[in-house]
Amino acid sequence: MNSYLWLKNYRFNKKDPSPIMDSQWKLFRTKAFSDFTVLVSLIATLELSAFSWSLYIDPLASFVIAGFLLFSGYRVITTSLPDLLDKTLDEELQMVIVRHLAIFFHEYTALHGVRSRRSGSNVYPELGRVRGIIIEH
Repeated sequence: MNSYLWLKNYRFNKKDPSPIMDSQWKLFRTKAFSDFTVLVSLIATLELSAFSWSLYIDPLASFVIAGFLLFSGYRVITTSLPDLLDKTLDEELQMVIVRHLAIFFHEYTALHGVRSRRSGSNVYPELGRVRGIIIEH
C-alpha cells in the first residue's frame, strides 16, 4: 500500500508540484523502503534459520532502516532550514512584497516561497516557482 501511495503521490507531484505533495511522496517512499526491508529481513531470517548468524539479519535490517531515516531527516533539514533562516528581508520589505502579491492574487496559481539575496546594501527578492503570471520589473 505504501508503494502504491508513493507512486500515486509522485505522479501528482509531477503533474502539479507543491511542497506538500513533494513531502508526501517522499514520506511514502521512505515507508515503502522500510516495509520492503522488513519483508526481505523476515524472508531471509526464515530461509536461513539453520545458520546461527541468521539471528543478526533483523538487527542489521533495523540499522539499515535507521540509517535511511536519518539520511532522509538530514535531507529535509538541509533543504528546509535555509528558507527558515533567510532573514535578509526586513519585515517592512516583506509586507511590500505581500501587498503586491495580494494585488495580483487572481493572476497566479501557485507560489512556493519568497527568498532573498543581499549584495552590499542591495536586496534581491526571489519568488519561488510562481506559475500563471509573468512578473516584470
